[in-house]
Amino acid sequence: MVARVTQEHADKIRLRAKQALERARKIERALSQQGRKDDARRKIIAGAILFEWAKADPVIAERLTQAITEIARPLDRRVFEGWSLDDQ
Repeated sequence: MVARVTQEHADKIRLRAKQALERARKIERALSQQGRKDDARRKIIAGAILFEWAKADPVIAERLTQAITEIARPLDRRVFEGWSLDDQ
């Protein structure tokens, strides 16, 4: 036996589907934001490790200094103006 479907019933189902889709999008946004936060944290930690290694090894220190002077983007280069490994 096939149940009779009313317009009201169909509208309720569409509304629930729309709400479920919005919840899924919200979860996806949260996961994406967490991924970016985790990536930034990994870079910060890796940079701190590199600074420690550079303090202990003149070869690493020279390569790091060279890499910093070769930074192409002015906005990125600006954060290293006046900075030295000795400041760490």
